[in-house]
Amino acid sequence: MISEFFRFPHTSHIDWLSNSGARGDKIMSPHEADLFVSTKLTVEEKVDGANVGFSIDNDGNLIAQNRGAWIDRDVGGQFKHLWKWAAPYENQLKAKLGKELILFGEWCYAKHSIRYERLPNWFIGFDIYERSSGRFFSVQRRNELLSSIGIPIVRPIAVGHFSISDLKSLLSTPSSYGANNIEGIYLRKDEDKWLSKRAKLVRPDFTQSIEEHWSRKGIKANRIKY
Repeated sequence: MISEFFRFPHTSHIDWLSNSGARGDKIMSPHEADLFVSTKLTVEEKVDGANVGFSIDNDGNLIAQNRGAWIDRDVGGQFKHLWKWAAPYENQLKAKLGKELILFGEWCYAKHSIRYERLPNWFIGFDIYERSSGRFFSVQRRNELLSSIGIPIVRPIAVGHFSISDLKSLLSTPSSYGANNIEGIYLRKDEDKWLSKRAKLVRPDFTQSIEEHWSRKGIKANRIKY
């Protein structure tokens, strides 16, 4: 029996840098943004892939989701290698996640807008959600769990206190995964064992318009660094 579906929440932009409209994206007010950056933050590279969540259903089976839908085991397209990739991790994921936790990460097999030449793996984990508390793990707890399984964790860029101007300057940071540019940055504020709040800042030249959607150009695989 399939577990209750939990969709990964939308992340607000701390600022909108593009000249084009926000297309319904959530943007923090200047006051919200100032409050958010007034505390210690972890800055991570925002990876350009497909949001995938792994969890365990009520019958003990490993299942996967993408945004608002489950991913079948015989699926094609950008997910055609997903279950083959997951197979070596399946027993550990069942043991570590149980029925309480959902592992979210970026599935990077297909090139979307950014070409990656040095991925550590097709899947890069970035969040652990606990159903009973309705909260996400802190960076430390997330890293400990994913390290115990052997799944790559999204690379940190910086930790500390930053102004909005500081964060904008971090958009010029080289990608850890062999791309010319990063898509943007994720900003995480933790309190004790939990994520308290998150935001993102995306490069102004990064677009996801329907007219330029990657899938219309056919699937081109990114590269793993072996």
